[in-house]
Amino acid sequence: MSNLLRELTGLFYDDLQSLGEIEPVETSDLPAAYQSLLAHHDHMTVTVEAWHNSMVDVKVLGEKRVDASYSRKILLVTQRDNQPVQLGIVRIDLARLPEIVRLEIESQA
Repeated sequence: MSNLLRELTGLFYDDLQSLGEIEPVETSDLPAAYQSLLAHHDHMTVTVEAWHNSMVDVKVLGEKRVDASYSRKILLVTQRDNQPVQLGIVRIDLARLPEIVRLEIESQA
């Protein structure tokens, strides 16, 4: 497993095995529909909303801050039926963002 994956998951999980079996795949090995959902440079929340035809809420399950590095574990759930559609861990360098964006992220909106 990559050091980056261990580093990110280690922020919120003591044991990577508790997440299940993880196997890296190349983008080109994904079906086209999954490529459009997972392999892009757009805002993930907007992409997930379009995919599920529903607005989603971001539920912050945990967060950590070290200097300008802000990390959080999030769950995206559809507003239509409150179904979970994505679990993720994100790490952001807040020092690289405009203040208004940083404040919005920190508000957990």
